[in-house]
Amino acid sequence: MQTGTGEGGSAPMEREMWGGRVADWAAVQGWTVPPLYKEVLAKTGIGKGTSLLGVGCGAGGFCQMAAERGAGVTGFDATPKMIAMAKSRIPHGDFRTGDMESLPYAGDSFHVVSGFNSFQYAPIR
Repeated sequence: MQTGTGEGGSAPMEREMWGGRVADWAAVQGWTVPPLYKEVLAKTGIGKGTSLLGVGCGAGGFCQMAAERGAGVTGFDATPKMIAMAKSRIPHGDFRTGDMESLPYAGDSFHVVSGFNSFQYAPIR
């Protein structure tokens, strides 16, 4: 795991909020959100040759489904325990922790950027 640039944003608070029961969160998401993920995968055409950035990727459910379709997967989250679970699901993915307000990627680095249950937690500046 690598760390993103800076931690002056939402990462410390989000890490505390989401890091306590990672397995429980992943289990709930495992049966509640796959229909949404499938719809987004179909609408965006994610597949072989697609580069995906999952901002607030959590335990990696969407990233895993994208990787199964052949996408190159990068995940970013505030919570190291979530990133560890995502990495266990997609060992060949690139997963990092840090503030989503300071993503360590150049513009236009990805074909698709997702943010399920994440962007609303960024502070308004």
